[in-house]
Amino acid sequence: MARYQKGYNTGEKIYQCAKNLMYKRGYRNATIETIALKADVPVGLVNYYFKKDEILARMYKEFDMKIRSFIAENFGQAEEDLLVYRIVFNRIFFSVTLSDGKVRALFKEVFTKRLLVGDDKYFNETALMLRSLSVDITQAMLFRLMTAESGALSRLLLTFYDKMDFPKDKALIDLMGCVVVSLAGVESSVISEGISKADKLLARKDIAKVGFI
Repeated sequence: MARYQKGYNTGEKIYQCAKNLMYKRGYRNATIETIALKADVPVGLVNYYFKKDEILARMYKEFDMKIRSFIAENFGQAEEDLLVYRIVFNRIFFSVTLSDGKVRALFKEVFTKRLLVGDDKYFNETALMLRSLSVDITQAMLFRLMTAESGALSRLLLTFYDKMDFPKDKALIDLMGCVVVSLAGVESSVISEGISKADKLLARKDIAKVGFI
Protein backbone atom coordinates (compact mmCIF):
# COMPACT_ATOMS: atom_id res chain seq x y z
CA MET A 1 0.00 0.00 0.00
CA ALA A 2 2.83 2.38 0.90
CA ARG A 3 4.54 1.66 -2.43
CA TYR A 4 1.29 2.34 -4.30
CA GLN A 5 0.82 5.65 -2.45
CA LYS A 6 4.39 6.67 -3.20
CA GLY A 7 3.88 5.87 -6.88
CA TYR A 8 0.63 7.86 -6.92
CA ASN A 9 2.28 10.84 -5.24
CA THR A 10 5.15 10.75 -7.73
CA GLY A 11 2.75 10.63 -10.66
CA GLU A 12 0.73 13.54 -9.27
CA LYS A 13 3.88 15.58 -8.67
CA ILE A 14 4.99 15.02 -12.26
CA TYR A 15 1.53 15.89 -13.59
CA GLN A 16 1.22 19.10 -11.57
CA CYS A 17 4.69 20.25 -12.63
CA ALA A 18 3.90 19.42 -16.26
CA LYS A 19 0.57 21.24 -16.09
CA ASN A 20 2.23 24.33 -14.63
CA LEU A 21 4.99 24.31 -17.25
CA MET A 22 2.62 23.76 -20.16
CA TYR A 23 0.49 26.67 -19.01
CA LYS A 24 3.44 29.03 -18.48
CA ARG A 25 5.69 28.04 -21.39
CA GLY A 26 3.31 26.41 -23.83
CA TYR A 27 2.92 22.80 -24.89
CA ARG A 28 5.95 22.65 -27.18
CA ASN A 29 8.36 24.39 -24.81
CA ALA A 30 7.41 22.19 -21.86
CA THR A 31 9.68 19.33 -22.87
CA ILE A 32 10.00 16.01 -21.06
CA GLU A 33 13.43 17.19 -19.89
CA THR A 34 12.11 20.45 -18.40
CA ILE A 35 9.23 18.59 -16.74
CA ALA A 36 11.68 16.13 -15.19
CA LEU A 37 13.87 18.99 -13.97
CA LYS A 38 10.90 20.81 -12.45
CA ALA A 39 9.61 17.64 -10.75
CA ASP A 40 13.14 16.64 -9.69
CA VAL A 41 12.82 13.15 -11.16
CA PRO A 42 14.69 11.24 -13.89
CA VAL A 43 13.52 11.77 -17.47
CA GLY A 44 12.71 8.08 -17.72
CA LEU A 45 10.25 8.39 -14.83
CA VAL A 46 8.28 11.09 -16.62
CA ASN A 47 8.04 8.84 -19.66
CA TYR A 48 6.97 5.96 -17.42
CA TYR A 49 3.99 7.86 -16.04
CA PHE A 50 2.87 10.02 -18.94
CA LYS A 51 3.07 10.92 -22.59
CA LYS A 52 2.78 14.64 -23.24
CA ASP A 53 -0.50 14.23 -25.09
CA GLU A 54 -1.92 12.34 -22.09
CA ILE A 55 -1.04 15.26 -19.83
CA LEU A 56 -2.75 17.68 -22.19
CA ALA A 57 -5.86 15.50 -22.46
CA ARG A 58 -6.06 15.25 -18.66
CA MET A 59 -5.79 19.03 -18.37
CA TYR A 60 -8.75 19.34 -20.72
CA LYS A 61 -10.80 16.79 -18.77
CA GLU A 62 -10.09 18.55 -15.47
CA PHE A 63 -11.22 21.83 -16.99
CA ASP A 64 -14.30 20.07 -18.36
CA MET A 65 -15.19 18.87 -14.85
CA LYS A 66 -14.57 22.33 -13.41
CA ILE A 67 -17.12 23.81 -15.82
CA ARG A 68 -19.60 21.04 -15.06
CA SER A 69 -19.27 21.67 -11.33
CA PHE A 70 -19.84 25.39 -11.88
CA ILE A 71 -22.97 24.69 -13.93
CA ALA A 72 -24.29 22.28 -11.29
CA GLU A 73 -23.77 24.86 -8.53
CA ASN A 74 -25.11 27.88 -10.41
CA PHE A 75 -27.38 26.67 -13.20
CA GLY A 76 -28.90 23.46 -11.85
CA GLN A 77 -31.99 23.92 -14.02
CA ALA A 78 -29.83 23.69 -17.15
CA GLU A 79 -29.21 20.03 -16.38
CA GLU A 80 -32.89 19.39 -17.13
CA ASP A 81 -32.55 20.71 -20.70
CA LEU A 82 -29.57 19.08 -22.39
CA LEU A 83 -29.52 21.46 -25.34
CA VAL A 84 -29.37 24.47 -23.02
CA TYR A 85 -26.72 22.68 -20.98
CA ARG A 86 -24.51 22.25 -24.03
CA ILE A 87 -24.91 25.89 -25.06
CA VAL A 88 -24.09 27.09 -21.54
CA PHE A 89 -21.09 24.76 -21.34
CA ASN A 90 -19.74 26.01 -24.68
CA ARG A 91 -20.14 29.66 -23.69
CA ILE A 92 -18.24 29.13 -20.43
CA PHE A 93 -15.55 27.05 -22.12
CA PHE A 94 -14.80 29.64 -24.78
CA SER A 95 -15.18 32.56 -22.38
CA VAL A 96 -12.28 31.17 -20.35
CA THR A 97 -10.09 29.83 -23.15
CA LEU A 98 -10.36 32.95 -25.32
CA SER A 99 -9.67 35.38 -22.47
CA ASP A 100 -6.25 33.90 -21.66
CA GLY A 101 -3.71 33.63 -24.47
CA LYS A 102 -1.85 30.79 -22.73
CA VAL A 103 -4.99 28.70 -22.34
CA ARG A 104 -6.04 29.53 -25.90
CA ALA A 105 -2.72 28.15 -27.18
CA LEU A 106 -2.98 24.99 -25.06
CA PHE A 107 -6.43 24.12 -26.31
CA LYS A 108 -5.45 24.78 -29.88
CA GLU A 109 -3.11 21.82 -29.37
CA VAL A 110 -6.05 19.75 -28.06
CA PHE A 111 -8.12 20.55 -31.15
CA THR A 112 -5.38 20.17 -33.76
CA LYS A 113 -4.18 16.88 -32.26
CA ARG A 114 -7.82 15.70 -32.09
CA LEU A 115 -7.20 14.33 -28.60
CA LEU A 116 -10.91 14.14 -27.79
CA VAL A 117 -12.17 12.32 -30.88
CA GLY A 118 -14.14 9.24 -29.87
CA ASP A 119 -14.81 10.33 -26.29
CA ASP A 120 -17.47 7.93 -24.95
CA LYS A 121 -18.95 10.41 -22.48
CA TYR A 122 -19.54 12.99 -25.20
CA PHE A 123 -21.07 10.33 -27.45
CA ASN A 124 -23.51 9.20 -24.73
CA GLU A 125 -24.44 12.75 -23.75
CA THR A 126 -25.13 13.62 -27.37
CA ALA A 127 -27.37 10.57 -27.71
CA LEU A 128 -29.35 11.62 -24.62
CA MET A 129 -29.63 15.20 -25.84
CA LEU A 130 -30.99 14.19 -29.25
CA ARG A 131 -33.49 11.79 -27.67
CA SER A 132 -34.64 14.57 -25.34
CA LEU A 133 -35.34 16.59 -28.51
CA SER A 134 -37.45 13.72 -29.88
CA VAL A 135 -34.87 12.68 -32.46
CA ASP A 136 -35.31 8.98 -33.19
CA ILE A 137 -31.83 7.83 -34.12
CA THR A 138 -29.89 4.58 -34.30
CA GLN A 139 -26.44 4.23 -32.82
CA ALA A 140 -24.96 3.81 -36.30
CA MET A 141 -26.58 7.01 -37.54
CA LEU A 142 -25.49 8.87 -34.41
CA PHE A 143 -21.92 7.79 -35.08
CA ARG A 144 -22.17 9.17 -38.63
CA LEU A 145 -23.61 12.45 -37.39
CA MET A 146 -20.88 12.84 -34.80
CA THR A 147 -18.21 12.07 -37.37
CA ALA A 148 -19.66 14.85 -39.53
CA GLU A 149 -19.83 17.13 -36.49
CA SER A 150 -16.19 16.44 -35.67
CA GLY A 151 -15.15 17.38 -39.20
CA ALA A 152 -17.24 20.56 -39.14
CA LEU A 153 -15.91 21.63 -35.74
CA SER A 154 -12.33 20.97 -36.76
CA ARG A 155 -12.78 23.13 -39.85
CA LEU A 156 -14.44 25.94 -37.88
CA LEU A 157 -11.79 25.91 -35.17
CA LEU A 158 -8.85 25.78 -37.56
CA THR A 159 -10.37 28.64 -39.56
CA PHE A 160 -11.54 30.96 -36.78
CA TYR A 161 -9.98 29.95 -33.44
CA ASP A 162 -6.93 32.24 -33.52
CA LYS A 163 -9.10 35.32 -34.10
CA MET A 164 -12.17 34.35 -32.08
CA ASP A 165 -13.33 36.69 -29.33
CA PHE A 166 -15.88 36.30 -26.57
CA PRO A 167 -18.56 37.65 -26.39
CA LYS A 168 -18.24 39.16 -29.90
CA ASP A 169 -18.30 35.72 -31.52
CA LYS A 170 -21.06 34.31 -29.33
CA ALA A 171 -23.13 33.34 -32.38
CA LEU A 172 -20.26 31.27 -33.78
CA ILE A 173 -19.73 29.61 -30.40
CA ASP A 174 -23.43 28.74 -30.20
CA LEU A 175 -23.28 27.38 -33.74
CA MET A 176 -20.44 25.04 -32.77
CA GLY A 177 -22.42 23.78 -29.80
CA CYS A 178 -25.44 23.04 -31.99
CA VAL A 179 -23.81 21.48 -35.07
CA VAL A 180 -24.92 17.93 -34.33
CA VAL A 181 -28.41 19.14 -33.39
CA SER A 182 -28.77 20.89 -36.74
CA LEU A 183 -27.42 17.86 -38.60
CA ALA A 184 -30.01 15.70 -36.83
CA GLY A 185 -32.80 17.84 -38.27
CA VAL A 186 -33.92 19.67 -35.14
CA GLU A 187 -35.91 22.77 -36.12
CA SER A 188 -34.10 26.10 -35.94
CA SER A 189 -36.87 27.48 -33.71
CA VAL A 190 -36.03 24.86 -31.07
CA ILE A 191 -32.35 25.77 -31.25
CA SER A 192 -33.17 29.49 -31.01
CA GLU A 193 -35.30 28.82 -27.95
CA GLY A 194 -32.42 26.94 -26.34
CA ILE A 195 -30.07 29.86 -27.03
CA SER A 196 -32.58 32.31 -25.50
CA LYS A 197 -32.84 30.17 -22.35
CA ALA A 198 -29.06 30.05 -22.11
CA ASP A 199 -28.91 33.86 -22.47
CA LYS A 200 -31.28 34.29 -19.53
CA LEU A 201 -29.37 31.88 -17.32
CA LEU A 202 -25.95 33.32 -18.09
CA ALA A 203 -27.12 36.90 -17.51
CA ARG A 204 -27.46 36.06 -13.81
CA LYS A 205 -23.90 34.90 -13.12
CA ASP A 206 -20.34 36.04 -13.71
CA ILE A 207 -18.83 33.16 -15.67
CA ALA A 208 -15.42 34.85 -15.53
CA LYS A 209 -15.10 33.23 -12.09
CA VAL A 210 -14.40 29.92 -13.80
CA GLY A 211 -10.63 30.02 -14.13
CA PHE A 212 -8.45 27.46 -15.83
CA ILE A 213 -5.74 27.17 -13.17
